Amino acid sequence: MRVLAFLLVIAALAVAPAASAEPPTPARPAVTVETILPGCRSLLATEGVPTTAEAGFCSGLIDGLLYLGAMIPADFCFVVPPDIPHLRVVAAIVAEIEPVYASVKAQHFRALAIDVLEYKWPCYIQPTTLSRKQATTLRKIAIELQSGQEDDQHPPPGGSPPSVAGLL
Repeated sequence: MRVLAFLLVIAALAVAPAASAEPPTPARPAVTVETILPGCRSLLATEGVPTTAEAGFCSGLIDGLLYLGAMIPADFCFVVPPDIPHLRVVAAIVAEIEPVYASVKAQHFRALAIDVLEYKWPCYIQPTTLSRKQATTLRKIAIELQSGQEDDQHPPPGGSPPSVAGLL
């Protein structure tokens, strides 16, 4: 009987710390310029092949931003033409952040990346106020204008902007 009581006490002591321990919180990667930019530099050095976890994180982060570009509010939206290589987008972001790295290294990388993307490939009309078909048509017009293609339906860059009256 004493042996059984002794075993129960040992079992209770072994289970008590495990039951009272808090579950581990998942690690969230820091998204500051200081932590993300080295991965982006690595991605550029390997010509777009993510050879490190940091490079893969940078690549995925920028992919996510590109996917959401036209869906964010009009004062931050951007539309990168689909023919622009991913590596060129990464290079543009790195090129804009590098000169000011010392003053922005503690800032949020995504916010600065969105600023760069909006600066390089701005969105002129807020797609959320348009139907999906209207937004797609406007994106096509913007891509044509940015790529310098001219056709009979759209004026050349520098001319008058395309009419959106029929789309609204």
